[in-house]
Amino acid sequence: MMTREEELRAQDQAQLIALVEIVRVVVGEVFFDDDRQVFRRRLAVLEKTSIDSITNRQLWANSIPDQETYIKEAAANYVTSIFSSIRHPNDVHR
Repeated sequence: MMTREEELRAQDQAQLIALVEIVRVVVGEVFFDDDRQVFRRRLAVLEKTSIDSITNRQLWANSIPDQETYIKEAAANYVTSIFSSIRHPNDVHR
């Protein structure tokens, strides 16, 4: 039996997993191309644009600079992780 705090933490994790999976599927479908290289280029452009958007703007007014830098770097790493997990249907599954 989980405590209420563990249950809430598990629900947060489940929501994040669901959102990431939705993003992966939608991006993979929207940017799909039969040509694997075209598909990869499209994903690379979107990944770069996403990371540039995160890193080149202030996220919050009056934020602590070190904290904002850490959050931006972590968010950019998550973006890369998500895009790296999107496979072309002809890719060999790991």
